[in-house]
Parts: sequence; structure tokens; C-alpha cells
Amino acid sequence: MALVILNDKAEVLLGRRAGTQVWQLPQGGIEGDTLIEAAFKEAKEELGIDRRSLIPIDVLDFVNTYNFKSPKNYGDSYYKGQTQRFVVFKYVGTGISLADASSNELDAVKWVKLEEFPKHSDIIRQKSYEHVLLELQQKDIINRVREKA
Repeated sequence: MALVILNDKAEVLLGRRAGTQVWQLPQGGIEGDTLIEAAFKEAKEELGIDRRSLIPIDVLDFVNTYNFKSPKNYGDSYYKGQTQRFVVFKYVGTGISLADASSNELDAVKWVKLEEFPKHSDIIRQKSYEHVLLELQQKDIINRVREKA
């Protein structure tokens, strides 16, 4: 699951993977939670954002499925790939401090214009992010974000 966090300025929040120049939507696994609960947990873990600073807006219809060229080893498990859903939130907080995050997966965040966020992202994610952008535009999500208090 990936988080599409939007603000009133029609900007999307991207995070930089620690120790790299890779910018992406914050993402994580779903471990027995509902999709929305997992997204709230991931926001806290990766970004230090409390759930009170996020208003759920939508779960996109687009599903990104991919396989790794070789399985990835995460602790005691191997993963061949994943199926990724996109959860849209409105950010209503006052600031983001990665010092409040419980993981060190990201070392920086930035807000980028909605229509430009795919090209600010890591090349391997750009095609799926273009699908995300298209659905956000088709559903007029930014106006829904602006309407939510």
C-alpha cells in the first residue's frame, strides 16, 4: 500500500529513501489491518504523522502489481513482488518531522505539485504514478481534498 498525501495547495508528499536519491510515495505492507488502518500506521512509522493530521479521502481503483527480478529477503521472509493499493489522505497538520517517525526508512520529505509528482519520483515508479495521477484527476480528488475541513 502507498500513501498519496495531498495538501490544499494541490501538492503531493514524497519521501526520499534513506541513503539514496530515490523519491517515492511513502509505502508499506498490510499486516492484518484494514487498508486504511495500515495506511495510518505507515504514516506514523515512516513520516511521524499522527492520524489526527490525516483525513481519509479515497482508495484508488488502480492497483499496481509487480514482481522483483530476484526475490527480496526481509528478515525471515522472501518476497517475489507485491500488489500495491493507493490510499489518498488530506494532510491537515502543521509540519512534518521525521524525528517523530519510528523507522528510519526515509531521510527527507518534500511537497511537489500534483501534476509533476511522477517525474519527481524514482524512474521505476513513474509509470504507476502516472496511473495514480490520471485517476486523481479523473475523480477530481484535489477539489474533494479542498472541501474537507
